[in-house]
Amino acid sequence: ASTRRQLLAEISSMDRRVTIPDMVAKTGLPLAAVSTALNDLAYELRAELDVTDTGQIYYRFPKDLHYRYFSNRLLEIAYRAWLT
Repeated sequence: ASTRRQLLAEISSMDRRVTIPDMVAKTGLPLAAVSTALNDLAYELRAELDVTDTGQIYYRFPKDLHYRYFSNRLLEIAYRAWLT
């Protein structure tokens, strides 16, 4: 599975509130890959960020994150098909 899909599955299993260290521990993926993919997903799916007093960043993803993710994929496919 792709990094993004692995992260989506783990985000869902963790009630949509995660940190980068959580995702590294859960997936076993490299820190750099998780950090990049999680930030991309947060931007794309409009996650909210919570920062604790100690500086820990929590990503809060919307309840409809899977719908948003797959809707965006379909839009990309349609746009590419329209361009060709």
